[in-house]
Amino acid sequence: MTDDLTGQHRNPGSDPGFFTTVYFHDRAGIASEITDSGLRLQDLLPIEGPLHWAPGIQDRLSDPAQRQLIRDKRAAGCRPS
Repeated sequence: MTDDLTGQHRNPGSDPGFFTTVYFHDRAGIASEITDSGLRLQDLLPIEGPLHWAPGIQDRLSDPAQRQLIRDKRAAGCRPS
């Protein structure tokens, strides 16, 4: 997926049925952007994401091994497989 590689999602035609133009950060990128701006970074915490749309996510989160896999993938900035 190009968005994952470039960190950008484009909607050049402003199509209302297509997600808006946005810029994504990975953990290192957002951390450096914050500190480079002169702000003090206390912690990085995810607040929202598409994981709740994943099929069977509640069952996977109930399984300790699957839950750890998901946490590791999210921490690495990857989607759970």
